[in-house]
Amino acid sequence: MSPNIEEIKPDDMSVYDAPEYFASQKVNAIVRQFPPEQTIGWVFGADTAIVLNDKMYGKPQNIDEAKEFLKTFSGKTHEVVSGIALFNGNLNYLSTRVSKNSVTFKELTEKE
Repeated sequence: MSPNIEEIKPDDMSVYDAPEYFASQKVNAIVRQFPPEQTIGWVFGADTAIVLNDKMYGKPQNIDEAKEFLKTFSGKTHEVVSGIALFNGNLNYLSTRVSKNSVTFKELTEKE
């Protein structure tokens, strides 16, 4: 099953909280696809974003945007923020976590 959500961060939400929020939204979207009488076991969702200067970067939409991202990150340290959500259908319980890691890019040349 695949979740169908719009990854739009609420205005009052920190970019650092968004991946955890999106992961839980993905899980909720999947859970809602099951008929009410069906038993749900475990459902897992995840989302990752890159944060640089309080701006959130998701997956590049095309090769040109990917190249632009690489130029932007060149020679800088950014944070990779991953959120996970795990739903236990037997307990009707959702648990979420977030991980933040710093990544430093070397200065890239045009050729690279």
